[in-house]
Amino acid sequence: MEEVDEDGIRGLARDASSKNCTVRRNRRHCLLVGTVVKKREAVDDIPFDKRRKIGAGKTALPTSTVRTRQAFEKEKLRSALESSEKKCSDTDDRDRQVSQVQALTAEIGKCEETMGKYQETLGKYEETIGRYQESSGKYQETLGKYEETIGRYQETLGKYEETIGRYQESSGKSQEIMRKGLTELDLMATKSKSLEKTCLSQRERIRLLEHLLTAANDRLKASQQLRGELQLVRDDRDSQVSKVQALTATIVKYQETIGKCLPELDLLSTKSKSSQRESIRILEQQLTEIAANEK
Repeated sequence: MEEVDEDGIRGLARDASSKNCTVRRNRRHCLLVGTVVKKREAVDDIPFDKRRKIGAGKTALPTSTVRTRQAFEKEKLRSALESSEKKCSDTDDRDRQVSQVQALTAEIGKCEETMGKYQETLGKYEETIGRYQESSGKYQETLGKYEETIGRYQETLGKYEETIGRYQESSGKSQEIMRKGLTELDLMATKSKSLEKTCLSQRERIRLLEHLLTAANDRLKASQQLRGELQLVRDDRDSQVSKVQALTATIVKYQETIGKCLPELDLLSTKSKSSQRESIRILEQQLTEIAANEK
């Protein structure tokens, strides 16, 4: 589409508005000339005798001169009429052009008004886009802070996991020590039972020997021998009893040691589990807060 010269159209509109009066005057002039020509033709149509009577009292002119003048005036009036008609035709064309110019001017005014509204709307859109860009920058900055916070939380979580691993390793070592102690305790208990059986057997033997001593009072030598043997058995018994007592004391010490270790192990396990639960609870709470802030 060709671009419209708005200044030229406005100039034509001003010229058209200033020439409206001239157009109206030209139209009136055309009407007057037409009326004069018609009247002149009506006069020419009157017979010469009647015109002579009408013009009686006036100075008579030669007939040829009068007709020549009449023909000249008639031709002059016709020329004036044709010129006026041409001017009227030009005036009509100009009126149409003026109407078109005025219509174009009105259309241009509407376009300018619409363009102003579009520019105003565009300004609002640009302002809204600016606010959105500013908000996007703030959101990106906040997201960066959240990512940094999540990184710190992940680092802290790694430290907690490392600490939990050390606690679990320590707990595993303590449980291994406890298992070894229980194994040794079971072994010592087995030895103690074996010694108890041996002691019972020795006691039964002693009772048998005492019975034989009672039965062999008449035999002194046999009795002395039996007493010597009995003394040996007693010494052996005392030795066995001493060993049993030593083993019993050792078992008691192991039991005391295990009794001390078990509460410590239970306390350590309880502390480790409690610390793990507290760490997990804190991490879950922090992750929940992060998720809530992101929403």
